[in-house]
Amino acid sequence: MTQEKNIAFFQKLTAQILRWRWGVLFGVIAVTAFFMAQYSQLKFNGSFEIWFLKDDPAMQRLETFKQTFGNDQFIYILAETDDVFQPETARSLKKLANELEHNVPYLRDLTWIGNAEHISAQGKTVLIEELFKDIPTDPQEMQRRRDKALSEKDFVDRYISRDGKAAGIMLELENFPTEHMVPPPSTQVATAVLKTLAQPEYAGLHLRAVGDPIFETKYNEVAGKETPKFFGLCLLVQAVLLLVFARGGRGIVVPLVIVVLSFLWTLGTIALLGFDLDLMIIGLPVLLICVGIGDSMHAIAEFNGKLHSGLPRRQALLESMGEVGLPCFLTSLTTAIGFFSFSSAPIKPFLQMGLYLPAGVIYAFVLTLLLVPLFYSFGKPHPFLAKRNSPVQERVRNAIDHIGTLATRYPGKTCATFSTLMLLGVVGSFYVQVESNPTKFLTKKVELRQDVDFVDARMGGSTGLEIIIDTKQPDGIKQLAVLEGMDRLALEMENNPLVHKSFSLVDVLKKMRRALHNGDKAFYSIPERQQAVPEYMALYEMAGGDQMDKILSFDGSKARINLQTQALGSAETRQLIAQVQKLAQRFFPDNVEVSTTGFVDIAKSLNDNMKSAQASSIILAFCLIALVMMVTLKSVRLGLLSMIPNIMPVFMVLGFLGITGIYMDTILMSVSAMIIGVAVDDTIHFFVHFKREFQRCSNYVDAVTKSLHIVGRPIIFTTLTLSLGFLVLSCSVMTGWIKIGLLSGFAFVWALLADILFAPALLVLLKPLGKEHTTECAPIKASPEQPEAH
Repeated sequence: MTQEKNIAFFQKLTAQILRWRWGVLFGVIAVTAFFMAQYSQLKFNGSFEIWFLKDDPAMQRLETFKQTFGNDQFIYILAETDDVFQPETARSLKKLANELEHNVPYLRDLTWIGNAEHISAQGKTVLIEELFKDIPTDPQEMQRRRDKALSEKDFVDRYISRDGKAAGIMLELENFPTEHMVPPPSTQVATAVLKTLAQPEYAGLHLRAVGDPIFETKYNEVAGKETPKFFGLCLLVQAVLLLVFARGGRGIVVPLVIVVLSFLWTLGTIALLGFDLDLMIIGLPVLLICVGIGDSMHAIAEFNGKLHSGLPRRQALLESMGEVGLPCFLTSLTTAIGFFSFSSAPIKPFLQMGLYLPAGVIYAFVLTLLLVPLFYSFGKPHPFLAKRNSPVQERVRNAIDHIGTLATRYPGKTCATFSTLMLLGVVGSFYVQVESNPTKFLTKKVELRQDVDFVDARMGGSTGLEIIIDTKQPDGIKQLAVLEGMDRLALEMENNPLVHKSFSLVDVLKKMRRALHNGDKAFYSIPERQQAVPEYMALYEMAGGDQMDKILSFDGSKARINLQTQALGSAETRQLIAQVQKLAQRFFPDNVEVSTTGFVDIAKSLNDNMKSAQASSIILAFCLIALVMMVTLKSVRLGLLSMIPNIMPVFMVLGFLGITGIYMDTILMSVSAMIIGVAVDDTIHFFVHFKREFQRCSNYVDAVTKSLHIVGRPIIFTTLTLSLGFLVLSCSVMTGWIKIGLLSGFAFVWALLADILFAPALLVLLKPLGKEHTTECAPIKASPEQPEAH
């Protein structure tokens, strides 16, 4: 379609909207009601597993682990006391343990220092006793039990601290039902635990709870508070900006109505698609409000200009919507493409964002086409008198004109400066570190983060890595060669400062052998005879031991080694898993398969997915938007050149992250493709005007100057709108959103500089539309101030 046909199309569309404006209004209300009726299907899912697709190898390993050994999720409760071995404290802990066993659903086993297995023997009879089956009042007896507890390697810093003042309670869980439940099983578990711990009688124990269900539930609570907070703050910021720049009641209300409706429609779309709400929903209001408000502002600004030029209200609406229809469609399309690029990521929330965020952008565009003519069709039919620009507006225009002169007078130096900066950004991007530890997504002022950090510091770790030994044959684990390999692997890993301790079948066998040799520590080792292995295991189970099904598969072909660690960073996680794989090759024959799973392994896999997702989303966004630009501008050279100022802010952000050492997390991963999709909006307006002016006068300098004079102030306004809108995210308690709030403003400022300095210099220097034919265009006319519309 030619430019004239495009204008005519949007004018005809606007005429029909004006003709049926009441029907349009009722239609918008009906669609809104339909989408809001879907909200009952929305549910929040804050689990770590939602970040993976079902066929992800990490999830397959985890599912295999669950089928063999049970649920990997647990809750760990830490009690801080003056002395765990005081009778009154022991009684309180025992009562608490009993209440938890009674109250918590899906509980498989609860272990604390009072019922942890202490293995001893009388002759050939193995005894497994509980330290607090009864609570002694005799100080000497209590001291004896303290000594027993502190002598057990797997008790210390798991169920009892080294100083005897802190006690841990481990709640292991059954596999959760697969069908959908409200509330989900993990929430049911966490709620029951937290309700029990909140009882006044346990206040003196200073209880803290961590673990997946607790983390998910409290994370969801944080997200539930953050989303409406950002929605309100962003609306307030945009309202203030509109009050300053747009003036007039409708200039404030109409854009806000459009973005609010687009948000409501997007939520309904999420429900219709059957998606869960997740952590990314926190930023949805800010994204849609900041991005979607631009179309309505361009349409209203164009209408005001036409109205002041002397056109009647209806004619001003027809001409303004005809002029802005295609540019707004293109900016919405490119922004939607930027968000659509998320769908290339092998990360479920981003894949889903790649579907519903583009829908939200298109909704904002459609609502602009419908509601701006509708609301502005009411009012005085005659035009307003034109007003002179205010002193501030004159200074802004003069500054833009001076910037244009600088870029066109020194194009070589300008291009060299920006190219050097972009090259530094490219180099810095290679040093970006990726972080997938969800604990670090929260600021230290959040109670959940404080609890995790405290437990890690006090007891050595609140999470872990599971090592799976698969011999591929029944009872293969019971072979001495395999047990020796497990022992050597566990001991080597315990020497790693990242690992606090390990636990496996080997530890049970060692304790059995020591017990059967009168508690002699010299015999704390695996059996020396092959036939002793099944004997020890049989004696253990006959004595009432109940750990075997947690550490050994039913057919004896697989075993697990649990490594207790703190909440590790991604680099530490990668190093830990690499060491496991390297040692496994040394200690096991080729027919034994060694793999890792559990929280630490999942975090490492997410880290890998994030790296590939970052690259794929940037490439997809760049290619698709470049194609749109080439088609729009009808020039391959001009289309490709227009992408240079759009890719620059991406590399400036990535370079800044790499140079400063600020890590990339799952939330921040979205920033690169988003920057390209959003920053290109202003580029489209500039390049479309540039080409139009160049076709009119065939002079690069004058075409650039004229284009900057026309679009410069709107570009500055949209940059201010985006930067301040995203800045509200810096009020978050989640580090990822804080960084997006600050870095988005950083990126949009660079996008502005690239559009008003780098792009003009490139056009003058490279001359992508061929040779000039004339020397200058018609002089630029001063534009009157756009008054408020009534």
